[in-house]
Formats: sequence, structure tokens, C-alpha cells
Amino acid sequence: MLACATLSAQAQVSTGTMTVPRKLHQTSPLQDGRILVTGGTPLPGSTVYASTEIFDPVTGQFTPAAPMLTARQEHGAVTMQDGRILVAGGVSLNNAMTNSAEIFDPATGSWSATGNMNTQRYRTIARLLPDGRVMVMGKDSYSTGSFADIFDPATGTFTKTGNYVDNSGWHGLIVLADGRVMKVGGQASTATGPYYPYSTRAEIWDPATNQWTATGPMAVGRSGIQPILLADGKVLVAGGRNTMTLNSTEIYDPATATFSAGPNMPTGFEPQAAAMLPNGDALYLAGFQRQLMHYRAADARWSLTGAQRTNAVDSALSRLPDGNVLISGGSTLNDATNYAAVWDQACAGQVAGIVGSTQTVGSDGGAVNFTVTASPGCRFEAANLPAWLTLAGSNPLQTPASGPATVTFTAAANQTGAARNGSFLLANETVTVMQAASANCTSTPTVSPAISTLTRSGGTGYLNVTASAGCPWTVSAMPSFVTVKGASSGTGNGYITYSAAANPDTAARSGSGQITSLGQATVFSFTQDGVPCPTAPTVTLNSSNFPAAGGTVSGSVNAPATCNWNISLPSWAAVTASNSGNASGSGNSPIAITAAANTGAARNISAAVSGPGASSSFTLSQEGSPCLNWTISPTSLAIPAAGTSSSFTVTAPGSCTWNLSGLPSWLTLTSPGTSSGSGNATLGFTVAANTGAARSATATMSGSGPALSVNLSQASTQVTSCSTPITSGSPVSGLLKSNGCPAGARGSSYYVDRYTFSGTAGKVVTIAMSSSSFDTYLYLRDQAGNVVKSDDDGGGGTNSRISFSLPSTGTYTIEATSYGSNATGAYNLTFTQ
Repeated sequence: MLACATLSAQAQVSTGTMTVPRKLHQTSPLQDGRILVTGGTPLPGSTVYASTEIFDPVTGQFTPAAPMLTARQEHGAVTMQDGRILVAGGVSLNNAMTNSAEIFDPATGSWSATGNMNTQRYRTIARLLPDGRVMVMGKDSYSTGSFADIFDPATGTFTKTGNYVDNSGWHGLIVLADGRVMKVGGQASTATGPYYPYSTRAEIWDPATNQWTATGPMAVGRSGIQPILLADGKVLVAGGRNTMTLNSTEIYDPATATFSAGPNMPTGFEPQAAAMLPNGDALYLAGFQRQLMHYRAADARWSLTGAQRTNAVDSALSRLPDGNVLISGGSTLNDATNYAAVWDQACAGQVAGIVGSTQTVGSDGGAVNFTVTASPGCRFEAANLPAWLTLAGSNPLQTPASGPATVTFTAAANQTGAARNGSFLLANETVTVMQAASANCTSTPTVSPAISTLTRSGGTGYLNVTASAGCPWTVSAMPSFVTVKGASSGTGNGYITYSAAANPDTAARSGSGQITSLGQATVFSFTQDGVPCPTAPTVTLNSSNFPAAGGTVSGSVNAPATCNWNISLPSWAAVTASNSGNASGSGNSPIAITAAANTGAARNISAAVSGPGASSSFTLSQEGSPCLNWTISPTSLAIPAAGTSSSFTVTAPGSCTWNLSGLPSWLTLTSPGTSSGSGNATLGFTVAANTGAARSATATMSGSGPALSVNLSQASTQVTSCSTPITSGSPVSGLLKSNGCPAGARGSSYYVDRYTFSGTAGKVVTIAMSSSSFDTYLYLRDQAGNVVKSDDDGGGGTNSRISFSLPSTGTYTIEATSYGSNATGAYNLTFTQ
């Protein structure tokens, strides 16, 4: 019986798969009981393998071995008397026949080239002779020469035999007990019409003369045969093909050189490979037939055995040390398989059968039984089961000493909502289990959430169960740290209340629970964080006090490896070094903390290092600044509109450096002319007259001490009264006179008239002023009184013109005045917006 491709404790029954799919390959026994697999192809016309692998019957596994020097398929391979393996001929790359040969040495695990054959050969047959030499010929002698090659391992060379009596194809080859070799049957080399006739001829090669001579013939012409040597020295030729597959056999007697009829096989059989068993029996393998043929030598009887899992062709057959037989590779169509199986001697004599190949299991679950008939002690397997069926027991299964085997399968309720059928292999026969949909549980109950995340401290929670109204369910499992509180079963929709214990370990943990409904399980899970910080992280520093000028102290964080921590510091300090380079990390780490200079009073603060669920504090302090009480005066100064000259007085210890920043552009330091210094100082300054709006600024003295503000303001000489509204598009005829509006931006020696208008941001205003009495001058002020535009002669000649895009919305003022001082007279003013 062929076993499935999964390794079990009984490796003589189950076996692994080859490392690659192969057909047209060879298998050869090594002296230690392992099997060497060589060459082949995954698909005719595609890649040819140089790769090899070794099957170990003890482990049931295939492992890669050293590749051959030449890729080959349909080659010959034979184990020589010294344990080395000769490989010769075959088809190599590009579908080319080869005459090369090479030898595998198990002692070194390597290949070496040997002499070439005298002709290229494919469909190669190799047979070991009693004197240690090897005969090699082509199974198709039409195109591979009319002679055989004899390899001598002592010299590493091939020599020719004499020519065949009949140049046949698809013949059989057998080494006789006396060392001679018989070639028998096949198809003749000369066609009769469109066909090559099936041959009855046989011929024998004699090593003493190196010549072939006719013998026989058989009663029936036959090709595709695998002759075997019987214990009495006779040769059994079984089956093969004539115009149809044959079930007849013939026996050749070397003593009389004649064939006689042998026992018929139960069915026609064209063997591709044969293996002799330790008791003298023979096992035959045919292409595209799932059954194997077993010949029982003790009473010359035939029986079918098996069946194989697939009806492959071009498989390889090799006897194992325990007498069982390895069957590997082949193909059911074109693509090769990597499947391998072992025929068990206990299965000889009977084809395994199934009583009742279709069974029905209840919709709410149950069991079904299949009856397997096979030889007593025959081991077999259940394979390719659908997910909803479970085998009661484990592979391999075995028939009892008497009677059939009963194999039980169980199924849970069918909660898919539809009937289902599952077909699978039992003793390599297809069987089917059918199951109607459950009326109670039309779908599998679900649990939500499917994954519950628990806090490390544990607690209580609940799970929602969604099920059909009549569908019963029960909690059948929970992880060890979760306990069901309250009801653990129900029907239809419901919920499960649970309690989770605190996790005392640093590592997170997880576990699964399940509810079972009519044998169908629904799995859900829990995850719970561990205690990453079983002890609080701590900070140790070589000093916790910083000087006023600032600086860096070093130290370390001490924490369990699983503890992720973060250091919280005041704004004036920062972690500048650690394993992570910042204020966060995990486990033990060196650290450095840097403090900025302290410009104020002494400070003392509690900092912290914290991890999940645990924290500790440490103290940082810094000396106060010696410049804490420095001063600048005045700190507030109102400057008259006409300007002034004055000074600032800085009072500070000599070690204190300071800088006065933020001084406005309208204040000019005159003595010593710089805004920086140290210790006591007097800073002289001047402020010019303010011809614009009132203005102010804040300067700041900063540096070694606390920042001090100096507020500055200056009144304006601008007069905002005496203004007349002006309308866009309405010209104005004015008269500049000495008793007009107060002086404006042009100065006190210039008379001025003012006009106001409401402007809109982004609008362009055009203002033009002309006069025949004086040279005109225009100013435009914004809402704050600042001059934003002025013009003298932009209107041509002595006329003025302003065109300006207003930056903001508000009230603007036009000042109409003269280029020369004390000018009077009539003028025209236009304004458009």
C-alpha cells in the first residue's frame, strides 16, 4: 500500500517528498541502505536535471546530494560491487543523447568522470554482471547502436560486445545465473507496413566469447517487459504489449534454451519497473495503473496489490533494506511530481478496498465509519481530509490480523448554512462524507472582541457572543489568567463576563479561549502587558547643584531592562547625553544634564524620571546670579518733541556683562558709542526733534543679570488740527498763506494746508498740486501721522504729484506746502482714489 507523503514514527510506511519533481530519473541503492536519486526532468522538453538527492529510509526524508557532472534523463544507473554507482548515457540538455559516463563515490559524496561509451545511448539499461563489470545498452537499439557496451571498473573503460542478432527496441534484459545476459522481445527493427512487429526473439550474450547468439523464441511477441530471474535460475517474462496489453507470461529455461507458458496475471499489465523482494517474490509497476502486480514465487501465483495514490508514469522503483519498496516521482499527465511513497510487504496479495465509499454524518455533528478491506497487517492512510473532518486515531492505520479495519471520522455541526460534501483518500481510494446544514446553528457563533487587550493590573470585562436563536454554546477553554464570572454557556446571543488577574511578570502574556457549539469551536484571545518597571527607575548624579554660569553634570539612570523611562526637567535644564541621545530610554543608561546660565535668584526644583506605573524624583539646584541686583536708570524717559541729549546710568558689579538692545533708530548713543559693556557705565545719547507722530520704544538690558526694561517715548511736533476733508474727483483751489495751519513735515519755516480722506487698503491714490506763484511740495501721512510718501517736482516743472497704493484702511492726511520757505499764493489740488 502506498502511504501519504508525511513522515510518521513508522518511517517504513510513510515518506517525505523529493526535493524537486522528477520523472525519467533513476534510483540506485547505496550499501548503507539509502537510495540515490539521479537526474530526470520536471517536464518533457524542459529542464534536464544534473541534481541528485538521497532518500534515508530511517528518517523517511530526501536530502540534496552533489550534482552530476552532466545533466541526464532516461540514463542508466547501477550500483557496482564496490558500492560506487555508475551512471551512463541518457538525454542531456537540448534533447541531445550522450555517450558520457560518471561515477558517484559514497565515501566522498562526489562525482568523477570515467571513460565514454562507444556510442550515444538513451532509454539506457544498465545491468551488473557477476564478475563486477557492467553491461549498458539502449532500450531503443534502432538509434543507439547494434552492440552493447561493457564497462570495466578496474580500467574505467567501455568495450563493445559483438553485434546483436536482432536490433530491436523496447526489449527486456536479464542477467542469467551463470553470468550470461539475455535480451528478449521488444519490437523488430524492420517495419511491416507502418508498424514494427512485436518480436518473439531472444538472444544471449556470452562473456566468454563476447558474442550474441539466438535462443528461444517466445510463443508470443511482446515489448515493454521486465524479465526477472527466479530462484531456480529460470527467467520469468510477464505481460507487456502486443496489439494489446498482455496478461500471459512465459518462463525461459537456460538449460533447454526454450520458453514455456507461465501462470497468467489477473489482468493485462505492461511493467515499467520491477523489484525483487527478499523472499524471491517480485513487484511490478506499470505506467498509468494505480495497482501494482505482485508475483508470489512460492506458488507461482499473481495478485494485484496497492493501490497507488496516483496512476503515474515514468516513476522509479527501488527495494529498501527491510524489503519494502520505494516508489518515487513520475507524472500523471506531463508535469512531474515530487511525491514519493513506500509499498509495504504486508499489503501484498490483496488490493485494498472500501465498503461504502459514501457516508452521511448528522447536521449537528457526529461520527461516520468506513470499512477497509486489505491484507492482514497492511498499513494505509487517510489523506487530504477536508478541514471539517477529523480522523479518530492517527496515520498510518492498519488492518487487524483478521477481518477488515473500521476507520472512524468525526465532524462538528455544519454551521455554514449550506450542505457540504468532502472527498478524500482512504487507503488511496476516494471516499466522500456528506453533511446537511445544521438547523439549530445556521452559522458559527462569533465572539467579539476577537482579541481583548488587558491592562497589566487585570480587571473585569465581557465578551459578546453572537449566535443563531437556537444555537447552544459553552465556554470550553480560557487562558490560566482569565476566569469566567457567572454563566459559561448559553443559547443564541449572549455575553461572557470574565475576570483577569494582574500580570506579575515583566513580560507580556497572551492566551486563547474558545466556545464550542455542537462540536464547532470559535477561538478568541487575550493579551496582557507585563510590568515593564517592577521597580521605579532612579537617577543618580555626581552633583545636583549647578553654578550660576551653568554647566553639565553626569550620572546614570538605573532601571530594569524592560522599563521605558522619560526624564522631566525644568525649562532651564536639559538631558544632553544618554544611550538614546535624549531624555527617554530603557534600562540602565549613562546621562548628562546641562543647565543654562542663571541670571536670576538661586533656584531649587524637584525633577522626575518615570516609567509605566512607576516613577521617582531627584533634586536640581542652581546658584543665583551675582548680577541679580544690577540697575539701569532711568527706566522710563519722556523725551520732548524738540529732542534732547541725556544719558543712561548702569550700576553693576565689574564681573557682570550687559548689553542694551532694542534702542530705536531715532536715539543715537554718543558716549561711549556702544551698547555693550561690563560693570558700571554711563551711556550718553541724543534724540532729534520728532517731525512725525508721537513715538515710543522699549529697550532691554540683558546679560549676566536679569533683563531690565527701559521705556522711551517722544512727543510729536505734528499738528493734526486745521484739516479739511477732500473728495475723490473734486478739485480744490487753495491759498497758501502765513496764517494757515501750523507747521508740518516740511518744518516751521513753511506754510501748510491739510486735507483728509478715508482710504481703503490696496487702493491707489493720485494727488497732484500745481501753482504759478511758488514751487509746490506734497506730503502724505497715514493714520498714525507717519509720512508714507512725499514729492517735490513729480508733476512736472515746479508741480508736485504723488501716486501711492494705500497699505491699510483708515484716515490719511495730505499736507500741501512749498519747496521754498515762507512761500504764499494760490494753488490747485486734485485727488482721486
